[in-house]
Amino acid sequence: MTKIAVNKQHKDHEVFDEIRLETSDGSLLRCILRPRYKTSDLSGDEWRVSAYWQMRTADGWDDFDGGYRNIEIACMALYPGIYTSHPTLHNIEIVGIDFYSKGNFRKRMTYEGEPLTLLEAAGHLSWARIVVGERDPLPLVYDIYSYCFQPGCSEKAISTYKLKLEYTDGPGFVPSNEKRRRFCLKHLQRGDCGLEDADDNYEVIEGPGPKDARGYDGDISESAFGGFINDDNLGI
Repeated sequence: MTKIAVNKQHKDHEVFDEIRLETSDGSLLRCILRPRYKTSDLSGDEWRVSAYWQMRTADGWDDFDGGYRNIEIACMALYPGIYTSHPTLHNIEIVGIDFYSKGNFRKRMTYEGEPLTLLEAAGHLSWARIVVGERDPLPLVYDIYSYCFQPGCSEKAISTYKLKLEYTDGPGFVPSNEKRRRFCLKHLQRGDCGLEDADDNYEVIEGPGPKDARGYDGDISESAFGGFINDDNLGI
């Protein structure tokens, strides 16, 4: 019996990996996923992602708030953050909330077609994300599997990897049954720390492999060690 290859997204995959709050003059804030390559002599290396809010400036985008574990939490955090720390932004008029996937515009959400203040839009953001992602799913207008499977990356993939083993919550590792992922040049190297997502758990099917990765030097971030507990203070 012929096995059918099946693409499997990364565990940190987001259906919408960028959200923008739009004014009549263009984007004001956006939430993005930012990959970083965590390195550690103790725990190993792997790609991780965090969600950041950025504000549009004359020179591009500046970090505004972050990094959160995922976009869902970042959306939940926007309202209290603006309410508490940015009162001058409360009444900026937002005409729409735009959702993107891999750099592709997917949909604009509004509140019954009416503009909202930024504070109101931030309060509705989590609801809008649920509606567009779950209650009102959108047909794909592009081939998502032609893009890199690294969350937060919108580059086209150049290589195809087959998982040797697939990690499950029940029995742990099981044969992957032809599950595959694709990566761009920057994200070919996966490291040695992840469960499924590790170089040793992939077989290169097409294109260059992990040792051919280029262009990720600026994303390397050494793991921070928290230090030691002073046991003198514990009476030990």
